[in-house]
Amino acid sequence: VVAVGLCLWVASLDAAEPLGQEVDHPGRTDSFPMERGDLFVRHLPVVALVSMVTGLLAALVAAVPLGSPVPVSVAALIGVTTGLLAGAGATVSVVQGAPDAVDVLSMSAPEIAGSRNVMRAVFPPGLGVLGVLPILAARAAEEGVSDPTPLVAAFRVSIPLAFVLFLVGGWVLKRDDIREFMANAADQMSPTKAMERQAAEREEAEDRESDQLAESRRLGGLDPEDEADAERKRAKAQPRPKPKPKPTVSPPAPGTQGGKSSKPIGRRRDQK
Repeated sequence: VVAVGLCLWVASLDAAEPLGQEVDHPGRTDSFPMERGDLFVRHLPVVALVSMVTGLLAALVAAVPLGSPVPVSVAALIGVTTGLLAGAGATVSVVQGAPDAVDVLSMSAPEIAGSRNVMRAVFPPGLGVLGVLPILAARAAEEGVSDPTPLVAAFRVSIPLAFVLFLVGGWVLKRDDIREFMANAADQMSPTKAMERQAAEREEAEDRESDQLAESRRLGGLDPEDEADAERKRAKAQPRPKPKPKPTVSPPAPGTQGGKSSKPIGRRRDQK
């Protein structure tokens, strides 16, 4: 199962080569009057058709009446699912491209960097292996492990695999939006980015205030430099405040002077 899935995935990489050309030339795709996701989705029918034909060729080999042949109906169903899933894996390999030189999400959460790298390497060929799984259900039904016929058992397993195909197509269509959302989420979680945003917001607010002040001065008929000169001239023309006069102290009256206390004079020195 694993060998067949990997081989069909490698074959489907050739089917996804036109899509790979679009991914490798982002400057050209940005000049088109459509979103990148819409352009990529238009390549998927060709990838699906070529991959499905490759899967049917593998099914034809499996149905050859030599050794233990697979029933034709089961082989045809599994050939379609295997080819489509292998094409989906090739599409994921091509569209995801090379890893970013600066991965903001991995820098903000380093504990998930290793798991992300494993998923990038294992998930695309794993889709090709998933497409071969219906043959295991068909073999279990043939051996009497399960009740339905081999064709019905293989079809039941193929239903969730079709749902995986729709998920891959939606991911190709909205990949850029998903990447932007993840980058914004990583920026929101980073305290350094939050401080940088606050500093930028303060600078923008100060710039707006200065622009509004300059605009109001211009509308008032004064140039900022002329107004500064006028402020300096007014500061020079203002009279300096006069110093407060010092309180005058009257000379002491002649004669006997007593103390300042309200108590009666009782000392001989004061009485003299």
